[in-house]
Amino acid sequence: MIIEFRAKNFRSIKDEQVLSFISQSQDSKAKGNYITTDFGDILKSVAIYGANASGKSNVLQALRLYKGIVLLSALQDRELPYEPYKFLDSDEPTEFELTFLLNDVLYRYGFSYKTKEIVEEWLFVKNKETKRESLIFYRHLNEKEYEYKYGQNFKGEKKTFEKRTRPNSLFLSKCVDENHELLRKIFQFLQSIYFLETDGFYWNKNAWDDELQKKQEKLLKEVGIEFDKLFVDKEEIPKAVLTLTKKDRGKTIELNSNQEEFEPEYFFVKKGKKFSLDEESDGTKALLGMSLPLIDILTEGGVLIVDELEKNLHPFIMEHIIKFFHNTDNTKAQLLFTTHNTSILKSSLFSKDQIYFTEKNDYATDLYSLLEFKDVRSEDNYEKKYLAGAYGALPILQEFNLFQEDK
Repeated sequence: MIIEFRAKNFRSIKDEQVLSFISQSQDSKAKGNYITTDFGDILKSVAIYGANASGKSNVLQALRLYKGIVLLSALQDRELPYEPYKFLDSDEPTEFELTFLLNDVLYRYGFSYKTKEIVEEWLFVKNKETKRESLIFYRHLNEKEYEYKYGQNFKGEKKTFEKRTRPNSLFLSKCVDENHELLRKIFQFLQSIYFLETDGFYWNKNAWDDELQKKQEKLLKEVGIEFDKLFVDKEEIPKAVLTLTKKDRGKTIELNSNQEEFEPEYFFVKKGKKFSLDEESDGTKALLGMSLPLIDILTEGGVLIVDELEKNLHPFIMEHIIKFFHNTDNTKAQLLFTTHNTSILKSSLFSKDQIYFTEKNDYATDLYSLLEFKDVRSEDNYEKKYLAGAYGALPILQEFNLFQEDK
């Protein structure tokens, strides 16, 4: 589970911004929208609101890039995707850090980097018995040489791994490539963070499993899709999978694997007739695309991250999906999403520490939670107050007349 994510000097994020899943209010205790752990109560979901171009997507993109660099830096010898805040005078590194819980152990792993090298990298661990944080490893670029420090928790080879780690690669990633047992577990946790595309991307994992298909049918019917059954074409259609693609300002950086997966072809059966996806609505396609990731993460655990969760979804369906995660039976799945849908911005669904906002200040993104406001009561109408400007994070609109000539 994610505990906290920090990002600094990335796109519109200038100063360090913190996204926390730590349950911090009595309001969240009353709702039960958290998972109890040895390190405190951890929120099951977090929603981010804000105006267009306020930096909501950049918060998610920062976490996505963090994951991509960890998973792929040891495999690909290329420049790192360095996109600093453009109004800084100095050449400062981008910095990411993730605190997360894995098998009842808390880890804090982060790194800073520029285009051609990792500047700093660190990994700490906290045991549930002692609650004390201790070092696993620390790596720092001192002029042209890397200096390393290790704690007692780092077992196995060190010098060989150091020599094999390129300047543009993370030490953790290289250790995983060399089958380091502990660091591989951390690597696998990051793989459980899933970024859902809402434009028709279908997850292929076990797509032809009959039991899984029954769960998929049940979920789709529960959110209001009318059909008799799903038909999945058994013919395997190869599809190259890009693990991470980032396109921005005319340049493309692709971080991908050479892996091939298969994309199934779905049909909805209605009164004995098959309907292809071309005959279905965008909302039906979006829900089909979400169904397998939802089932897998809710049953196996992990983190589902969605930019604009409301895309092609009715507000009632969107709220229903959020309630899947808030269910008392959920003890290992989390949801992080951005949205403009204010109809779900209510105290009956979220506690104050689950609601975040983004706002631009001198072109830089500020990320803050509803918990930071004084005199916010659990019985307040959050939607009404937000739309009235009480929490900021609204677009600043100006009168525009297309038919009036400039003077």
